[in-house]
Amino acid sequence: MHARRTLTILGVAVLAVVLVFVFVVNFSAAESRFECAGGFTNDKSKRAVTAFIKLHEYRWWVGLWSDSQGALWLEIPNETI
Repeated sequence: MHARRTLTILGVAVLAVVLVFVFVVNFSAAESRFECAGGFTNDKSKRAVTAFIKLHEYRWWVGLWSDSQGALWLEIPNETI
């Protein structure tokens, strides 16, 4: 009977740790997406382009294990930056 109670407490503790881990992994960043239509100019030429930006802003608790405040992705189709 005592072993069954210990296993139950251990199972609840493991489940709680797993739920906290899933919460932290899924909700540690807020994502924003932007589309910017514009152009690039060179000395004599102007070219219209559309840039796509994805911004991840990390929640405050990410600061417990990282110095980063976020991540930014910039994509310009058919271009290498």
